[in-house]
Amino acid sequence: MGIFKINGVVGKQVPSAFKLIVEQLQDINLKAVKNVVVAYDPFDERSVASRKFLEFLNFKTVTRKFPDFAAQTQIKCDRSEPTISFDLITGKKVLFKAGNLTTLEMFRLYNQHITPHAPEEETQRETLTTKAMRKGGKK
Repeated sequence: MGIFKINGVVGKQVPSAFKLIVEQLQDINLKAVKNVVVAYDPFDERSVASRKFLEFLNFKTVTRKFPDFAAQTQIKCDRSEPTISFDLITGKKVLFKAGNLTTLEMFRLYNQHITPHAPEEETQRETLTTKAMRKGGKK
């Protein structure tokens, strides 16, 4: 038997990047966005994270939650840096230069800067009904 060197805390599990991205997807609100354009060069190594970002936005859970949302893709063959452009309903434009960002960082930046611009959801009040109201009044 040999000696095993262990660094860190034994038994502590580090969440995977996929789990962290799914947590960010649960907080995402796409109602603030009119249009999303993901532009990348498919032959550039830096475009992998932006393609994954687009893939996560097209998950069934996201498309069910926001049925009117649709992202556009621009394929460029000029070795340019991948970019993600958001047109907000407030008239502002947000541009992510995604060459050095990971997919998780893109979702964190989205939730930090764009999700607060989403309109507040109105909660419908439940009307309380009594037996007298259901019958049409007092007799």
